[in-house]
This record gives sequence, C-alpha cells and structure tokens, in this order.
Amino acid sequence: MLKNKNSVKQLIATSSLMLAASTSQAAIVDLVTNGGFETGDFSGWTQAIAGSQSISAVNPSSGTYSANLANNAPSANLLQQFNIGAGLLTAGQAVDISVDYRGIAAAGGVLFVELFSINGVGAVTKSELLGGAPLFPVGGDPNAWQTASFSTTVGPDVTNGLTLQLNVACGADAGCVSDYFLDNISLTADVAVVPVPAAAWLFGSAMLGLAGFKRKEK
Repeated sequence: MLKNKNSVKQLIATSSLMLAASTSQAAIVDLVTNGGFETGDFSGWTQAIAGSQSISAVNPSSGTYSANLANNAPSANLLQQFNIGAGLLTAGQAVDISVDYRGIAAAGGVLFVELFSINGVGAVTKSELLGGAPLFPVGGDPNAWQTASFSTTVGPDVTNGLTLQLNVACGADAGCVSDYFLDNISLTADVAVVPVPAAAWLFGSAMLGLAGFKRKEK
C-alpha cells in the first residue's frame, strides 16, 4: 500500500513537471485575427468608416479576399484591431508587423499604419507611426501589390495588449483620392504557447496511471 501511494505521488509530481514544461515553450505566433480577410468579412476588426470599407474578391494579394478602404474627404477612415496579444506580450518585447497594400493615392491621399501599447486601465503607454511616414502606392500600377514590413518594440506596460490601426486618410485638398486594398496583415511575436495536444496527452496519461494505481490498491 505504501509503495503504491509513493508511486502515485511520484507520478503526480512527474506529470506536473512535464505539464509545466510543456506550457513554457515559445514560438513565433501571428497574433492578428483574420488578417487576410478570408472569412469574407471584417470579423476580428473594428471599423470607423469615413468613406467606404468593403471586402473584395478581385486581385487579392493571396487567398480569396482583401479589404478595400476608400476615402476622398478630409478625415480618417480606420480599420482597427484591439487587445492584440493581451496576456502574452511583455514590456519592451520585439514585434514584427507586415501589411500588403495596393491602390491609388493622389492629392494628399495616404495610408498610415499605427501601433498603440495599452496598459491595464486602457491608457496608451506607447504610440507609433510605423515606418515614421505614410505609405503610398508606387510604380504607377494600382493593381501591383507591395509589402510594408516593420520591426519595433511594445511599450513599458502592455497588459491589455496592442491596438493596430490602419488609417486611409485624406487632407483638405478637394481632389484627394485615397483608395487602398489591404491584405495579409500580420503582427508576430515570440510568445509562450500551450501545446494543447501534448499537454492533454500528458494529463490523460497521468489520470490513467492514477486510475490504474487505485484499482491495484483495491
């Protein structure tokens, strides 16, 4: 009886250690939801529309869909995603952001890609215009996709994660055109992930072992 009880304790301790180890693995993870708009809608995104926002199946960068944001008024046309990486990111952590884009911009039309770090009470601890400047279609071909890639670090408190904001804006020029297609929006970071299948297998094995010991005791 004593030997079996000691074996049970040893099994529990070993399983706990293995489970703890399995949760400490880190991996490069894309933290953006529906960054390629392959749901066929804006699921995961918050829209603040000034102009128009729609999903397009014409000439995506990859997959089936892209998002189209168009604006010709002196305002911001925003596509936002909140609480990115909440509970996973740490202060000052490095992140990489990537956006595919194409379109037309004239007379002050621009695309801004902005990142905000948010603390536990919802305040911004760091705000950044990624790349330090707006993005413009280049090459004179509105159908040619480009990729903008950025590397940065998050703020000193990122308890509530990050806000990623894409802003298709126009200035006061009456002839302004800002018509952008967006696709493959990603924000990646090296974060701790739980390998659920492995953890579940270990936990299940431990439970089966305990059940076996109980039957043996009886």
